[in-house]
Amino acid sequence: MFSVTTHGVAKAKQLAFWGETVRHHFYDMHGSSGEGLDRAGFSARMDRVVVGGLAVDRVVSQPYRVVRSGTLARRSPSEALVLFVLQDGNVCVTQGDRVAELRHRGDFTVIDAAQAYGAELRTTSDLTLVQVPHGWAGSQLDAVIKRTALPVGGRGGLAATAAATLSALRLMVTDRNDGVAHAAARNAVDLATAAVLERGGQAQVIVTSRASILAGARRFMLEHLADGDLTPAQVAAALPISERYLFSVFHDEGTTPAEWLKRTRLDRARDLLTSSQVQGGPTIQQVAIAVGLPRASHFSRLFREQFGMSPRQYRDLAAAAAPVGRPIAARPACAACGRE
Repeated sequence: MFSVTTHGVAKAKQLAFWGETVRHHFYDMHGSSGEGLDRAGFSARMDRVVVGGLAVDRVVSQPYRVVRSGTLARRSPSEALVLFVLQDGNVCVTQGDRVAELRHRGDFTVIDAAQAYGAELRTTSDLTLVQVPHGWAGSQLDAVIKRTALPVGGRGGLAATAAATLSALRLMVTDRNDGVAHAAARNAVDLATAAVLERGGQAQVIVTSRASILAGARRFMLEHLADGDLTPAQVAAALPISERYLFSVFHDEGTTPAEWLKRTRLDRARDLLTSSQVQGGPTIQQVAIAVGLPRASHFSRLFREQFGMSPRQYRDLAAAAAPVGRPIAARPACAACGRE
């Protein structure tokens, strides 16, 4: 968390100082203010807090205008959406042929920083700015980009909930990167995405929930469990979402796609080793191939790390326990070597 203010800077240098501050903490753009303010002094302040991976800024400034030209967007690329949420004042945001006039508390819009845009604080204004990586929009990214610089009225319905949730992020008194902060940030972005799509005349568009994305990713990996070359990129492409968004969905569950896939493969191998069909037939190598871990030594090592014994030991115990129906208890592995 940090704050930057023009207070304390020599009046003749305040406007230039603010322009440099904006470029340094966002990306390259041109800034200007009202005639005479460069001599009379310029008052502005920015307070930033990072919540669950999102940079959230409170900006209070006298009239000021920024322009990010196409040339600057190419020279200083950014893969971020920026949400503008009005707290007080009058702000105009433009991108392409669209114009968003923010006049009432809670009004908001979104722009794509990868493209040219402009924003003007027409009066002294108080804004919440939230920078959202493209990957967070998931499969809805293209739809959101087509609806940038549309004004979303935040005085009722879904839009009001989204505006209030976005604004609440800036109330954090310190940076937070824990699970609760991640959940709050993601909920805010998901609500804002839904409100933008609804405002764009796409009420019928259903924003894919993170839960359904997670379920779809797991289902795809289960269907391709025997594919030892399966990668997160292939899983993401099948949904389709960005690979970064896939990782963020699994991160919310405290794991990664690769870790979940490994655990699922080992659980499936354990089931195969204890099934009656396997006991009388397939070899350890065939089980390993069936779960996408074809190298016997690698499979055996992972299995021992997970269950505290080798696959052969586990199958022998299964065979011994089967006649009396006794369950098989995995042995704790030695912390130092992974052996019993």
